[in-house]
Amino acid sequence: MDAFFLQILNGLDKGSAYALIALGLTLIFGTLGVVNFAHGALFMIGAFCAVTLQRLLSLSFVTVDETQKDFLGNPLKVETPYVESWFGEAVGSSIIDWSVPLAILMAIPIMISIGFIMERGLIKHFYKRPHADQILVTFGLAIVLQEIIKYYFGANPIQTPAPDALSGRDECGRRAGAGPSLPDLADHIFCILVGHHFGHLRLPAIHHLRNGRSRWHGRP
Repeated sequence: MDAFFLQILNGLDKGSAYALIALGLTLIFGTLGVVNFAHGALFMIGAFCAVTLQRLLSLSFVTVDETQKDFLGNPLKVETPYVESWFGEAVGSSIIDWSVPLAILMAIPIMISIGFIMERGLIKHFYKRPHADQILVTFGLAIVLQEIIKYYFGANPIQTPAPDALSGRDECGRRAGAGPSLPDLADHIFCILVGHHFGHLRLPAIHHLRNGRSRWHGRP
């Protein structure tokens, strides 16, 4: 029973992420008429921006504590995060614990800037071109972006820690009489809810955009 629930949660979790990517692709094509095959690559760039910002938030410096000794009898070297030295231990530890969600929020304006530069510098020249040309140029751009990420970050997955509030356990399996509890249920539910809410925000966004209203109601 636990394995059954876990597979359902994994499917809904991954499906929510894929749905967000698909919604962004259809939103751009529906309102601008541009087939952006680099949309997935931009999603990847946003993820790696968040990873970089998360690492920056977790940076620390080394100080020597003369009052403590290591196993060799030398003064103990202590790593202190910069955010704890700037904002205090309590606030700094909270920032580090929530570094992944904070990094995602901080990556949003960066990705807005990247999207604006890409649209002004490249995409706008292909608005009136055939869809085949749009596919070719955005597909080439996606390949370039992927190779840049591979060069700097490598091709292996990068594990990021979840906040304590989203890494708990829920005894769904035990309540159903199926044995041990399911691990890390909170982060799955969080991702599913985020995907659900952003999906429902798509239609109001289309109706409030002038170009979206005209295309939605069939007007040129």
